[in-house]
Formats: sequence, structure tokens, C-alpha cells
Amino acid sequence: MLQGRYDVCCPMMSAWDLHKAWPEADLKVVPDAGHSANEPGIAAELVAANEKLKNIIKNGS
Repeated sequence: MLQGRYDVCCPMMSAWDLHKAWPEADLKVVPDAGHSANEPGIAAELVAANEKLKNIIKNGS
């Protein structure tokens, strides 16, 4: 899960509540971002998450 620190559309508490209900999920808070996937910090974390998923699928673990 990604949460921009300055996201006013989706409050941080929503991401935190979801993380508490699903502790196995990673929660990344991007300190200098809001809601947009076009922001550099959010975009970088989305790419990193997709690379991680690609490697999990590729390696089968």
C-alpha cells in the first residue's frame, strides 16, 4: 500500500486502519507526496512495488 503524506483525498488513517487489519501487507508512506501517481515519490514506489512483484512471479517465491 502506498500513502502520500499530504494526500487529502484519502486520509492516512484509512491506510493505517487497512494495514492494521492486514498486517502482512507493506505500507509505505511517501513523505513528500499527495495523492497523484504522477508525483515523483509515488511513481518511484509504484515502480519499485511492480519490480518486486515481477521478481516474485519470476522466481516463484
